[in-house]
Amino acid sequence: MLYRIFLIFGVLVFASNISAKNTIIDCQLESHSVCQARSIKIIGEQWNDTTLKHCHISGGSTGVTIEGVANFRLDSCTIENIKKGSGIYISSDKPSSNIVLVNNTLRNIAKNGIAAPENSVSGLIIEQNTLENIATHKRQGLHHGLYVQVPGALIQDNTIKQVQDGNGIAIRSSSTIKNNSIVGTGKSGIGYYNDHPAPLESTLFIMGNVISDYGQQFSNRSGIELLLTSKKYTPIFKVIISNNRVSGVNPITCGGHANCLVD
Repeated sequence: MLYRIFLIFGVLVFASNISAKNTIIDCQLESHSVCQARSIKIIGEQWNDTTLKHCHISGGSTGVTIEGVANFRLDSCTIENIKKGSGIYISSDKPSSNIVLVNNTLRNIAKNGIAAPENSVSGLIIEQNTLENIATHKRQGLHHGLYVQVPGALIQDNTIKQVQDGNGIAIRSSSTIKNNSIVGTGKSGIGYYNDHPAPLESTLFIMGNVISDYGQQFSNRSGIELLLTSKKYTPIFKVIISNNRVSGVNPITCGGHANCLVD
């Protein structure tokens, strides 16, 4: 494979022609510049159909930026000591598709652990990741462990510990959030707010999560909470909250949602 690598302000930018059909870059098996860096940018179709495994990203302004990529998998990487931005940021400048973030470790992150803004990606899976000491640059609860604004994401089997500012998982559209462990958050363990669009008649599933020690910065927040105060967008059609274990006062609040089912 042929790479052209540019060093711009201490950030490795990979903008080369990569033979990316089912490409696997495993940093335990090969020495490669992408394996050790302060920040990396995964940008453009040259990264399509690629798996990056066992990389170590530390000390940059943002950890990993993903933009305009299809069928990309980030697997078993460590992203830590990010000084200004998010650990993993999926850019909406050029949307991506079919992004899988699995078994990564993120710790000591200034803003969001993983951020997927509106229109940034279709087909997002976030599973089996460990996040610890996230949102260390507090901003009145606006930084979160996972901040997902896109519809249809699958967020499962993640461990989230000590989100200093906002929610463990902040969701803004339809998704499935299941079997996550969330301990220690500034706001809610899982929070939904209707300030972004959701597909018509779509459903948000929140199932099997274990949540404790929430509301450390905002004591009025619930473990799982829906906030429906935005007038710009209609709230999501249905919310199903099932088989969660929430330890603490105000465990679940539907916020007046007319189609919120809790068991």
